[in-house]
Amino acid sequence: MQDHETIENLSSHDCLVFPYQSTNESSSAAVRHGLASLTPILVTPHPIFDDVSSLVTKLAGFTPEDIANGIQDFYLKNKTSIDKSSHINFKEKRYEDISNIQFSKISYQLVNMIKSLAIN
Repeated sequence: MQDHETIENLSSHDCLVFPYQSTNESSSAAVRHGLASLTPILVTPHPIFDDVSSLVTKLAGFTPEDIANGIQDFYLKNKTSIDKSSHINFKEKRYEDISNIQFSKISYQLVNMIKSLAIN
């Protein structure tokens, strides 16, 4: 699938779940597509999601029960707000949040941190 097809497919869902368990892999590629779809994202409380914690909802744990309960809680909290206008507002807010973490902005911050470390 092309990236735009993947994102279009992901955007048709109510939420996306990233149930990562024990891994040393980065979540960036998978989460990047999820975020680009502007769909609510639920993740297990694995440290690989710390860099996107402000953009996702963390589940209580890693077990199938924790994940199932987290999905159920998400729907119970959001069942009244899944109407069209709330969904549009969510997508607009998500787009704004994602725009604030563009690579160019993050790279500028990282360069300044590296310069600061080099000076000290």
